[in-house]
Amino acid sequence: MDVPLKAILEDFLLEVSVKDPVDAGEHSAMLIAAAALLRADPNLKSDVFFMNNLVSGYRKRDAGRGVNSAHPFAPINQYFSQSANGVNDRSFCSDSRVSLQLRRFDLGKMQRDKSNADILGVTWFALHFPSQLKKDLTIEVRN
Repeated sequence: MDVPLKAILEDFLLEVSVKDPVDAGEHSAMLIAAAALLRADPNLKSDVFFMNNLVSGYRKRDAGRGVNSAHPFAPINQYFSQSANGVNDRSFCSDSRVSLQLRRFDLGKMQRDKSNADILGVTWFALHFPSQLKKDLTIEVRN
């Protein structure tokens, strides 16, 4: 799907609320990168992929970042197949444009037990910036 990067930034990424400090840092980096690209070319287009047609998959919540796996804000297991020469998430990225992958998950406390899901229909996303659009950026903390 051919979507203006400006729409992805304004209508999606800026609306995402990120409470976890680690995730918030990564999200902020995405915002900065997208804004820098748009400053250079306001008409950039992106590719959007609806993974599994947005039919919910299942992921287990893992203990981490100060909460146990039963907590609703526990991080999810983020294993995705990266096998060489296979159709997987890497197959749904553009080499020349920013790519957004959207997925849905039902979340639970047990590995591979979708019947245990207690949080349903969570939208998950990945944003891919191809090598030709990447630039190094250094952020310094001031005390």
